Amino acid sequence: MVNILVLTGPCGVGKTACADAVSDLLSTRDLRNAVIDMDALRWAYPRPKEDPFNVAFGLKNLKTIWPNYADLGIEYLILPNVVECRSELEPLLQAVPDSTVTLVRLETTLERLHQRLNRREVGESLEWHKKRFRGAKRAFYGESD
Repeated sequence: MVNILVLTGPCGVGKTACADAVSDLLSTRDLRNAVIDMDALRWAYPRPKEDPFNVAFGLKNLKTIWPNYADLGIEYLILPNVVECRSELEPLLQAVPDSTVTLVRLETTLERLHQRLNRREVGESLEWHKKRFRGAKRAFYGESD
């Protein structure tokens, strides 16, 4: 059985840093683990209009490379990944057979998130990421900002 830990939250919240810390913790306990950043598996241009975040491409890549990790006996898979609705978890379970998923949503203050985004994004990209955070929160939790 593979335990998948999906670390989600808005862009800039610290998913990748947290994934690295979880991996370090599991490693100190001699537990077989891997971090696979879904952003890296989706990174390709051009992106299809019907799938602007290349979700299907990322899942296809995960399904393709997972057997290599399984051959290493990986028991804990840590996935930093923006999850905007719960229905996005089922394809992860299909890509990694015989697995369970735990979803952890990382949050921070809006002020801190904007500070982080301001350091790594510019122009239209910065504004887009700020708007995406608001939309993702509504979609996942049914909340307003």
